[in-house]
Amino acid sequence: VFEKFVPKEFIKRIAPDGLEFLKFGKADTDFISILFCDIRSFTSLSEKMSPQELVDFLNDFFKRMTEPISNNKGFVDKFIGDGVMALFSIPEEPNAADALNSVIAAISMQQQIDSFNKDNKMAEEKRLRIGIGIHSGPVIIGTVGSEERMESTVTGDTVNLASRLEGLTKFYRSKILISQSTYEFIDSESSFEFRELDLVKVKGKDEPVTIFEVCNSDREPIREQKLGSQENFAEALKDYRSQKWTAAITKFKNCLKQCPEDGAAELYLERCKFFKETPPPKDWKGEQVFTQK
Repeated sequence: VFEKFVPKEFIKRIAPDGLEFLKFGKADTDFISILFCDIRSFTSLSEKMSPQELVDFLNDFFKRMTEPISNNKGFVDKFIGDGVMALFSIPEEPNAADALNSVIAAISMQQQIDSFNKDNKMAEEKRLRIGIGIHSGPVIIGTVGSEERMESTVTGDTVNLASRLEGLTKFYRSKILISQSTYEFIDSESSFEFRELDLVKVKGKDEPVTIFEVCNSDREPIREQKLGSQENFAEALKDYRSQKWTAAITKFKNCLKQCPEDGAAELYLERCKFFKETPPPKDWKGEQVFTQK
């Protein structure tokens, strides 16, 4: 029964000698790939449901999300409202394997959402959409709370950044965003379709982080259009960071001609127009600062 509330993977770490020897406050460190997933516009979606409909909907959603995670050697740490936090950490395997499994799971989770929309014959404007953020890094694993009520969890900067990346999917209109740390473990995987997206400084982190978009689960023809404009997008990004605003504007416009639904290209076009009139500070390195979670 306890394993229904605490993942068995956690139990092995926090109580290797059995639950009767579980010690409150026990902590350990590890390198983990963390995945956050969240439903877009959930509030407006849930307002139209009865309490029972909402619970049934969430249970169906969580079941569909859990399967790809488990199938790729991950496990759900917790359900957070309409979101999922999953961990990928196999002690006997290299960190690169965990990063690989997390991204494969993310693509499969997006495919599950496509199946959900198809199964429920969802109209375009009512389609269920999710955003996924992934980061790989060191964490602290332990039990927190009190002697009467405790829970197992992971904490640290890695957790916060993974959560921030999930939040940024709305901003860039992306399905899956990963950090440079995760990207460096899997950049040689030919089955993945990446593009460097931005240099961001998120709330709670002093140093900017390069983020990448995984395009594998984008709907057609958006996926094909993004891949077709990939070289143009990379050149436009280079011009943007070199403050060559006119050249960058031309190239981002070309990206939008190739892929009208490219949210990132649209954002960059507006940024370039703004910076052309109001140049950034002299020490600007191309980073975009986000002050909200």
